Amino acid sequence: MTRKCLRCLIVISCLFLISNAVSQPLKFGFNDQWYPLSYRSETGAVAGVLPDLTRALFQEARLAEPTLVGLSWKRVQLDVERGRLDGFISFPSIARKRYSQTVGPVFYSLRQRPIIYRSQDTASHAPFKLEDYNNPCALIGDGWSQEFYAERNLTPVFGRDSKACLRMVAGGRADLFVHPAPIFKVLVNWLNLEDVLMQRDEIAGEMPFYLLMSTRNRPQVSAESEQLGAALLRLQRAGQWQKMLQESEQRAIARCLKDGQTTC
Repeated sequence: MTRKCLRCLIVISCLFLISNAVSQPLKFGFNDQWYPLSYRSETGAVAGVLPDLTRALFQEARLAEPTLVGLSWKRVQLDVERGRLDGFISFPSIARKRYSQTVGPVFYSLRQRPIIYRSQDTASHAPFKLEDYNNPCALIGDGWSQEFYAERNLTPVFGRDSKACLRMVAGGRADLFVHPAPIFKVLVNWLNLEDVLMQRDEIAGEMPFYLLMSTRNRPQVSAESEQLGAALLRLQRAGQWQKMLQESEQRAIARCLKDGQTTC
């Protein structure tokens, strides 16, 4: 084989490898036990509100369907930071901004409603007053809640997950837990605490979730990020995104509460 032919083969091989790497679909990570927002089903597939909306957004942007993986939340963040995942959906905390960047407008606004112990007094229609509570529960690693309580001079107790905080309120170890309604509707049923806990209709605050892309990504990610951001903005301006979000929430809640099951 001549030296010229050898050089041609090397160039062709390099182009093939580059083309193959670029053509790989983006890879997103989700918390595998955050029912009904994201979880792994019994078949191992990633399901829930956030994965459903992510797939719909990629379809609107006319991009290849992404690879979705379900992992522990700690592992998801670590893999995005190290570039093993291209992105995730979350609150852009100071720590997460060090290794990821937001794409487009708010992806999903988590309306945080107060969860309290059900009693004759709390069951009344008296207005909810945050200052009446001084021992709230927050999730470990939840930067939004920590800022929310710090601004109100409250020091929370911490739970490792949503179930832990619900049990703390039910058992009197905490008197307040602000959390999204879809999660409460599912977990209060699974934990058989419907006669013990209640969630108020008032919105205590909103946690904005964004599409966050790793800053250690592959070459085509920047271009695809622009397409995703534009598609999300287009859907929101047309009024379609909110409708898609509500329908996805309803489907996910119904799926998790089907036939009295305690898993999705």
